[in-house]
Amino acid sequence: MSCNTVTLDMLWHEWYYGLAGGPSVEELKRLYHVEWRRETKERRFYNRRHIIIKGIKNYAAQHRLTNEAAVTLLEEKRSRQRKTLHWIAENPSIFLMHN
Repeated sequence: MSCNTVTLDMLWHEWYYGLAGGPSVEELKRLYHVEWRRETKERRFYNRRHIIIKGIKNYAAQHRLTNEAAVTLLEEKRSRQRKTLHWIAENPSIFLMHN
């Protein structure tokens, strides 16, 4: 996973499609299970990003949106509020509560 991923669009793409020809996070999970994130730092980083991915999916379901539409709306909100992905991972209920 890339530390250069700074938007929800980028995170979603990295998670499901991969970046710059690399494997997606889903592909890494499928092929290597947890072996590819052995270090504490990597596990923590993965867990933070996973919180955001789950939050996007829940937001989409609650608002009857496609996941992609939810990503777009939430990225607009993130950009307006100037929040980082780290902040969102630490405060998912605050960020995802209202649109």
